[in-house]
Amino acid sequence: MMPITTRALLGIGFAATLAACAAPPLRLYTLGYATDDPAVVQPSPAHTLEITRIVLPDYLDTQDMIVRQGAVIRRSPSGRWAERLSSGMAELVSSTLRQRYPQIDIATRPLPVPAPARLDITIQRFDVMEDGHVALDASWALIPLDPKVPITRQNIRVRQNGPVQSDQDLATLMRSAVQALAQQISLPQ
Repeated sequence: MMPITTRALLGIGFAATLAACAAPPLRLYTLGYATDDPAVVQPSPAHTLEITRIVLPDYLDTQDMIVRQGAVIRRSPSGRWAERLSSGMAELVSSTLRQRYPQIDIATRPLPVPAPARLDITIQRFDVMEDGHVALDASWALIPLDPKVPITRQNIRVRQNGPVQSDQDLATLMRSAVQALAQQISLPQ
């Protein structure tokens, strides 16, 4: 066994430093909120809605920012979601709905007492193709706590196009598709 010399250690350290410099810096992205303005109308407790965790295909519900190339999923080497995609989508959907329905208190976290209704959203497909085409297929159900009140259901298809040359482009395009999804959800007033 040969002893490691100071020169060898310096060489290894230099090589590691060069390798670290070669990697692009990691950036974290969020889908954000519909608006930064707080709601003007104070919701009444009788108008509370809980949004459960959005269900996504397993390969999507990560922090990886991905683009589909046919059957291949390409992960971004430089960008990640700051949270699981399902959590970020729930926050954006809820803030978009709060903006449209300021009289409803919309919660994305479990409440201490059951809400009068809950909104379940299931994403069957959310593909961003390398050419910038987005396909989002989802279904939602408004499920009242009262079993005598009927459940409202709807299927939604969102199709959009946009640039995907950068992680910021991808985040912007996905944000737009999620907001388009939220705009198609109808809540009783």
